[in-house]
Amino acid sequence: MPKQSDWLKNLAIPIKTTAPGSGIGDLIPLKGLIGDARIVGLGEATHSTHEFFTIKHRLVEFLVQEMGFTTFAMEANAPEADRINDYILHGTGDPKELLRGMHFWTWNTQEILDLIEWMKTYNLSGQKSGLIRFAGFDMQYSEASIKIVLDFIERAEPGYRETASSAYQVHEKAESVKSHLEKNRDEYAKTCSLEDINWAIHNANIINQSSHYKSETTLEKQSELRDVFMAENTEWICSQNPAAMIILWAHNYHVGRKSDSMGRYLSEKYDADYLPICFCFHEGQYNTRSNDGILSFAATPSHPGCYEWLLHNSGMPQFALDLRKASEDNNSSTWIKECGRMHDVGAVKQDDDFRASDIIEEFDAMIYIDKTTPSIILEQSDIYHQKV
Repeated sequence: MPKQSDWLKNLAIPIKTTAPGSGIGDLIPLKGLIGDARIVGLGEATHSTHEFFTIKHRLVEFLVQEMGFTTFAMEANAPEADRINDYILHGTGDPKELLRGMHFWTWNTQEILDLIEWMKTYNLSGQKSGLIRFAGFDMQYSEASIKIVLDFIERAEPGYRETASSAYQVHEKAESVKSHLEKNRDEYAKTCSLEDINWAIHNANIINQSSHYKSETTLEKQSELRDVFMAENTEWICSQNPAAMIILWAHNYHVGRKSDSMGRYLSEKYDADYLPICFCFHEGQYNTRSNDGILSFAATPSHPGCYEWLLHNSGMPQFALDLRKASEDNNSSTWIKECGRMHDVGAVKQDDDFRASDIIEEFDAMIYIDKTTPSIILEQSDIYHQKV
């Protein structure tokens, strides 16, 4: 396939290294790929691959330093992620403990810790581009949100606290607390800041989302609801600072435009302002949860019929590619449309490492890494999240 190979090599943007702190010179060509997008979704084919995490770290450095992005939002529970925000802004807390407190073993890694420390150091440096903030858009756990809401009510309307606390004992009554807070917003504004009011109402909404999510009896319906709610929470993050440019970190499935995914909803809401990027690989190892705990597994290498197989045959170890350059009118790029599978591994070991995909429809760009290694788990946590 000489023509196809030439097309790929001509358009590929070589990436010299995945190591953070290596400068951003080789990433400058990505400015044209990202263009005017103000929300960039960084995906990953597995939730625990060292090179995905480190190249994403480099991309965060680039997007913050070179393109003015100021908000980093992760596939993590909102209030727990906000504690990390306090750390990178004010140095509050122990970052290792804060990572453990985010519920997901997938983020409890040296790579994520290094990224958090880089954000803190960047914020202390006084760069003109402004402070970077850390947020979460997931909603599967409600305990921290319940405390935030009840603490707010204790300050703003102590007479309502017992009613609210009782409502949170029954899933079906959670909505009543959010409605009450919204109804009394103006009254709260007499004694509370707008930021505190908005945060309390947002957490009340997360509690509602978590209740709906947990009440579903099938994993399929839970998955659908989760993406709807994560999109809603991302929209809330955007609404708090309409001028902010936002980096999203999640699995390929969530950031892509596949039906019922978070990325589909965001794309419909923000159109060209949203740019999803998938991360893929040919072969290597990754961590995932199994019946024996969190272990490293060898991925099934890509093969004919997989996007990564053709990328592997280019001979380039790592590169970025603007998928919008592919065209049905260009015979040199039609191979992208002819493939149909790509690596897709979540937080739990499955029998098949691949899923069907229309990569052109789902993503605007890709980052390819030929061979990967597992992320560096900080410790074996007692909390295992099965559906990340």
